[in-house]
Amino acid sequence: MSALAFAGGALLGLALGVGSRWLRSGARSERPEQQREPGAAPGGDHDPQEEAARQEEAALQEEVREARFALALQASGVGTWTWDLRTNEIQWDELSEAVFGEGADYRTFKETLHEEDRERVQAAIDEAIRTREPYRCSYRVVRPGVAERRVLAMGQARYDAEGAPVVMAGVVLDETEREQLATALELRTHQLSRLNEDLDQFASRISHDLKAPLRAIDGLSAWLIDDLGPELSGENRQHLELLRERVKLMGRLLNELLRFAKVGVGQPCEEVDFAALVRNAEALISPPPGLRVTLGECPPPFGVVRAPFEQVLRNLLDNAVKHHDRPEGRVEVGAEVRGAFVEFEVRDDGPGIPVEQRQRVFELFVTARELGDSEGTGMGLAFVRRLVHRFGGTIEIDEGLDGRGCCFRVAWPLLDQSSEVGRVLAESSGAGPVLSESRRGR
Repeated sequence: MSALAFAGGALLGLALGVGSRWLRSGARSERPEQQREPGAAPGGDHDPQEEAARQEEAALQEEVREARFALALQASGVGTWTWDLRTNEIQWDELSEAVFGEGADYRTFKETLHEEDRERVQAAIDEAIRTREPYRCSYRVVRPGVAERRVLAMGQARYDAEGAPVVMAGVVLDETEREQLATALELRTHQLSRLNEDLDQFASRISHDLKAPLRAIDGLSAWLIDDLGPELSGENRQHLELLRERVKLMGRLLNELLRFAKVGVGQPCEEVDFAALVRNAEALISPPPGLRVTLGECPPPFGVVRAPFEQVLRNLLDNAVKHHDRPEGRVEVGAEVRGAFVEFEVRDDGPGIPVEQRQRVFELFVTARELGDSEGTGMGLAFVRRLVHRFGGTIEIDEGLDGRGCCFRVAWPLLDQSSEVGRVLAESSGAGPVLSESRRGR
């Protein structure tokens, strides 16, 4: 709970308790002894010793409650004040005194207010006393040699039997640091937004400028092959074909870099069917006939930002299929909801990744075969991890099936598409069941 919320909830208890004690202390001497019935002993039929013990216990309980309340206010950074409306004296606690100084009356208090706020504060106090409603006002405090502070004050007046206001008690919260942090956060958010825009423009420009010469190189090499025809020796033809393959690889690399720089921003949250996503990904990848994709247990539909979630699933499934080293094999996919996350796994019986290399495969330009794969750009798993982290998830590598292969395990935050949190997370971007414990081999 924030200090502000705590102050609001605690205010009436403080004001009523303190105000009542002021009233009792002022009225104690006026309580007539004649209120006892004639002939009755003080305390009526009660034993004086028992009555004294009860009063002592009640006083002790009151002290304990006040001590707890004071500790709670101190821990929350909320100061307290009590203003005697009859004498204009004000009592501060240490936190309030740190804001307003050592002044002990209302005149001194008003002198600490920013001159532009004084009339507004006085009007708020007068209105609260007149209507008997809680007082609440935000204003600036200015003291010589001390930085300007912005505070929020709340209070409640108490009245005597004739209805005259006699005391106002309340709390004060120094909001200076919170406002400074909010301003800094707003500035940093604006800066990050500008940086993201600059990055998008830079990535697009670089991608466009580098693709043009690549297309020229590819075209020229193709013309050489066609024009020279039979005059081209086998070795030279092989070199030109290798050149064209490297140009195509560079083109794919540029596309991956552009996609890597533009990891999902402003995408909506929606409900997805995990089993349908797996089957759609399988259809797009088209595994060879000997490689079976098996779907494990799946949860009911759940809410996520669909595009990046589907992209991660498809990339991991494609990775398992593309790097399989045998004509026949298995890939198992499953998911389950665990708390605020959906956790899914893509497990295969392929060549696997050595334990010492498992973290390196998430780095840019590192392939699972340490650059020995001429088809890979070394960005696929780096892109996957960036997407996962971008949306608040985690990814890890574990053992695969039948003592070989590997398992990629992803935990992805669930979002309620109807909630404000889900909407904000989706805009800023800009978890029934993963494999069971027994199926994981844990």
